[in-house]
Amino acid sequence: MIKQGSVPKIVKSIAETFECNDSGEIAEVWDDLRNKLDNLFAQWEEAIIECDDEKLDSQTPDSDELWWSSLAHLAIHNAYHIGQIVYMRKEQGLWETWEE
Repeated sequence: MIKQGSVPKIVKSIAETFECNDSGEIAEVWDDLRNKLDNLFAQWEEAIIECDDEKLDSQTPDSDELWWSSLAHLAIHNAYHIGQIVYMRKEQGLWETWEE
């Protein structure tokens, strides 16, 4: 049973979510996060390219799963969440589109 008053406040705006006071600050935070994620994915891609097949066919330290399987799962997981971000930004009118 949920005690009255224990349900968290529903956030009504993205500014409240990220504790930003203006759209310029929101855009700056978004650009910073996007750049960090892009850099992380570039490093991840480089590490996979440089990895030998023997390593990819070996088991991960904490499970019986093979490295290539764990990496595939992580790639699918990331793609799913990136899709969610794109969808939400489009719904909010915050996704740029380019038409030729």
